[in-house]
Amino acid sequence: MKFGIERVVGSGRTTAVSLAMLAMLAMLAMLAVAGCGSEDGGQTGTATDAAAADAKADAGAKTKEVTGCGGSKLLALQEAPGLDDAGMLRGPWAVGAQTLTIDGLTVEVWYPAAAGSADGVAAKRYDLRQWLPKAEQSKIPDAEAPALDCDCYSDLPPDTTHGPYPAIVFIHGTAGFRAQSMAICTAWASHGFVVVAADHPKIVLQDALALNLGADQPGDARRLLDALRTKDAAFGPLAAILDPQRFGVSGHSAGGMATGSLGAEAGVQVAIPMAARGVDPAGPATATVVLGGIDDSTVQWSATVEGYEKTVGSKWLVGLQGAGHLAFSDLCRFGADKGGLFGIAKTYGITMPPGTEPLFQKLASDGCGEGQMAPERSARLSVAASLPVLRQVLQCQAGAAAAFAAVEAAADVGEVRKAP
Repeated sequence: MKFGIERVVGSGRTTAVSLAMLAMLAMLAMLAVAGCGSEDGGQTGTATDAAAADAKADAGAKTKEVTGCGGSKLLALQEAPGLDDAGMLRGPWAVGAQTLTIDGLTVEVWYPAAAGSADGVAAKRYDLRQWLPKAEQSKIPDAEAPALDCDCYSDLPPDTTHGPYPAIVFIHGTAGFRAQSMAICTAWASHGFVVVAADHPKIVLQDALALNLGADQPGDARRLLDALRTKDAAFGPLAAILDPQRFGVSGHSAGGMATGSLGAEAGVQVAIPMAARGVDPAGPATATVVLGGIDDSTVQWSATVEGYEKTVGSKWLVGLQGAGHLAFSDLCRFGADKGGLFGIAKTYGITMPPGTEPLFQKLASDGCGEGQMAPERSARLSVAASLPVLRQVLQCQAGAAAAFAAVEAAADVGEVRKAP
């Protein structure tokens, strides 16, 4: 698929790699390789009436339908708010969330929910303690639990009036877990995608803390792709809304490295590696969006650029200014008011193997520092950079990729490239 766009090169900056950092990167690489307003009825012809009319028009826009790939029915998108607005880029669907077991993997699935089904329902809350080793979970009291509310709701009925919906497989990083990037994943789901994220054995947080390593994240992802293609019965009612032919793959850090090896898998058309590199040129996806933090000290920005340059096919590169390694996750938000994840671990005596504290401190803090890009902002930019391509390729919305121009114009995007 050709997108009819020209290469644009912005400006960025990289940092030098010290010997100490090279050693740290080597350790990380070993882990990765091993693994609405009210109306005023009393007035007419006023600004209040105009605002009410606009609100009604917006509500109507949410119910308008468009045709997607293969004749699928999708809700039309309203005009996206500007990138300087608060909050996340949200689509027209409420997002349901289910925790399933797919081919032996514990999986979170976020999906477009039936209209009105989220009304009056409390948001789902993810408590990070569930991803600690069992012997460590009780060390952190409930009052200090590092937990986040999700912009999603447990077990809502899926929207079967529309669809089928293409799926995106998301792969977490070293010492991560399936909900580590929930803000990005639920934003995608709100735009008409089914997002599937597993806890990957031997690299998930509780295994990493025990140095129980040796993950096969590409193999895990292939198992999930197989299950999506066959609409595995383990998906339950969600199987009925799956498009079994069109997929995206994405991942953060080690998960981004795994993403780079999946471009040639049947049905995979979009790859989105984050804080990683690019996609293996021997097996490219139709389109690739490479996202990185220019201040990343774990995977240097220069390595991300090199990975992008080796990627073939239609491709985009976005470097976030002032963003570190964790910018593409919610890990900086978990326990942010309590010293961050590492601070909580130290306060409550979470056991770490001897000699590994510097590594875990780095993994838990690269991108969370004062003056670095706020996680809400980096998530918003990540969605804004990836969604236009996902919509154009996986939902057959012609011209959707033109919305990428807003990312190019953002002052806190330090470097942008696109090709061909």
